[in-house]
Amino acid sequence: MLRPLGDRRSRPSLPEPAMRLDGRAKRVEFVHRATSFLRSTRGAPALALMLAVACGVESPTDPTSGPALSPTGALHTLTGATSTPILTTSDAAFPVRGDARGLNASGQATGAELGLGPSTDDFKPYRWTPGTTAVPLTGCCDTEWGADINDAGVVVGTAQTSLIVGNRGFVAVGTSMVALPILAGGDPELQSGAVAINNAGQIVGFSPSPTGQHAVLWSSAGVIQDLGTLGGTTSESIDINASGQVIGKSQIAGDAATHFFLWSSGTGMQDLNTLLGAITSVVEINDAGQIIGTYSAVGGASHAFLYTPGSGLADLGTLGGTTSAPTGLNNAGQVVGSSTLADASTHAFLWTSSGGMEDITAITGITAVRRLNDNLQTLAGPVAAPTALPNFSATGIPLLVQLTVTRSVTDAPPVAAFTWSCDGNKCAFDASSSTDDHGIISYAWDLDRDHGNGRSRGVTTKTTYPKGGTHTVVLTVIDTQGQRSSVTHTVTIP
Repeated sequence: MLRPLGDRRSRPSLPEPAMRLDGRAKRVEFVHRATSFLRSTRGAPALALMLAVACGVESPTDPTSGPALSPTGALHTLTGATSTPILTTSDAAFPVRGDARGLNASGQATGAELGLGPSTDDFKPYRWTPGTTAVPLTGCCDTEWGADINDAGVVVGTAQTSLIVGNRGFVAVGTSMVALPILAGGDPELQSGAVAINNAGQIVGFSPSPTGQHAVLWSSAGVIQDLGTLGGTTSESIDINASGQVIGKSQIAGDAATHFFLWSSGTGMQDLNTLLGAITSVVEINDAGQIIGTYSAVGGASHAFLYTPGSGLADLGTLGGTTSAPTGLNNAGQVVGSSTLADASTHAFLWTSSGGMEDITAITGITAVRRLNDNLQTLAGPVAAPTALPNFSATGIPLLVQLTVTRSVTDAPPVAAFTWSCDGNKCAFDASSSTDDHGIISYAWDLDRDHGNGRSRGVTTKTTYPKGGTHTVVLTVIDTQGQRSSVTHTVTIP
């Protein structure tokens, strides 16, 4: 198992969702042992989406200051995984094919399938619940796919819902897809799509506008809102969290480049490249406002990052190779993705603040994963991004994977160690060479055990001995788990 080195402080608690970013975020790099976005348009009748779960959008707040995200010692270890097929068939001659794209808290999944329903030459979206058979969603015409599913089982995605217009974003509360409206003035022959939904029924995606493709947000009543751009022609949403924060990408002024953005109802669209530096992608945002993506690390290599409001941008490192990329983030700040190894092969990883980056492929044989819920369930097999066309040549079936994490049964005690130097009878002692896998919380000194005095606390301490001779010095250290260790040295004063 690969454990991050460095600061052993306990993991900071997740801050409340932050709706404004001020200033450039700090970067904290983990070194591993292996190498380590107001215009509302009612372009169509409001959709009455009967959702059981409602969630209020919090007011914007500034990110709180706090310590940089730091790993703790490895309190648990990835030990294995259990896989469950999502698409199954009893007819070996006509096997069901498909992919998995969206995953909710209870393990329900969605994506694209071919072969579940009546014979068709096109992929269709589905909803799958653990312990049951996947249920196709009904609509019209051409290739369609589900992109995301919320905890109420509501599916969103992209589908051709009419023979005379382009693809549309859709929402399916039951098994029937309902088209989402496009922005007023947008060319109906152009494409729109839905890519993510939160538990309040807010949906994000993209729509044609009078000036180009724009990132949009549909309310739970189906009212569409243009999120705008960063000054350029086009933009596109990527994900939304429980507070209604949206991440995505947009061209900047003059269409000179594509940058990534964070949007909220209170602040509008903010340029993440200006605020965070050379990020090259954003993938997901969780309910705490944490964001995963990739950025250009020192030397130009692309590394996975985790941005935490108030703590900054953390480089998640690699599995020993040069590159890494995230593919899933849960509300606990845990991440899955892929990384190269020293031999340039690519493995899947699980990253946690307590265990660092662990090699899923080496432990389970699973080579690629996407999405991650709070129960450490992820998707494997043929998996695809929300906006990707289904791959007709893909083999295999998608899987729900339950990662198994075992908490350490035993905790290694600390190792007490110290050095000293004396100038005459004045001596200085330093215990910074003491080590522990979880961190040391107490340093206690007995500087003159033979004479029953000289007690002190702290990593460093000083004393003046009243006379020469030998003095027995004892250091006792205690770690965060309550384990202790002592070391004794004899100091001789001439």
